[in-house]
Amino acid sequence: MKRIFFALLCACLAAPMSVASLASASTRLKSDIDFGILAERICYMYLKPGDKASNVKHTIIDFAEDALGLDSPSKEQIITILNDHKHELTCGDKHFMSHAIKRGLYNEIFYFLFFDESDLYSEEHKLDFNAVTKTYNPVTEQYEYMTVLDYIEQVALNSRQTPGSTRELKEMREDIIDLFGAKRYSELSPEEQAEGLAVIRAREAERQEAQ
Repeated sequence: MKRIFFALLCACLAAPMSVASLASASTRLKSDIDFGILAERICYMYLKPGDKASNVKHTIIDFAEDALGLDSPSKEQIITILNDHKHELTCGDKHFMSHAIKRGLYNEIFYFLFFDESDLYSEEHKLDFNAVTKTYNPVTEQYEYMTVLDYIEQVALNSRQTPGSTRELKEMREDIIDLFGAKRYSELSPEEQAEGLAVIRAREAERQEAQ
């Protein structure tokens, strides 16, 4: 996590952040907790039989209680955790929501969990889809910077390997744009791009050191 914070500062040289934005990012990055572990646990739940939405929700709650010391975290606390660490919540090269789309689980994970007021959705507190990942695009055969919206448009809607119908994916695309404020990577502010790229570059450096 110290490397991620250092990379964030370096990224700011190319895209300077406001004092308020930098302070907020610094606060979030002080923790030594590896939120990639949470993402791996979430994506593992995609493979298990049973209620996917319930399994994922309880996985997040368990992590919040065990790793963060929160007692019965509220909906607001859960969404805040996921949003504050959105760039870290990746399974391989994909955000955990993009990974759900890849596996054809967008109904179970998006509509039944993060777009259901009886679960983790409210007008005031909703999932941030603007996480930045460096994701392989089979169409261009290149790794590209993407948000979840980019993944839907550039990969899922152009891949025969993505389960589900084109109509359902287009409906999800419209929902996350209109109701969740989802953006393409190119539409993010320089500050938002810099924060996401800092996490990506720090992880790449850590992998190189581990080799």
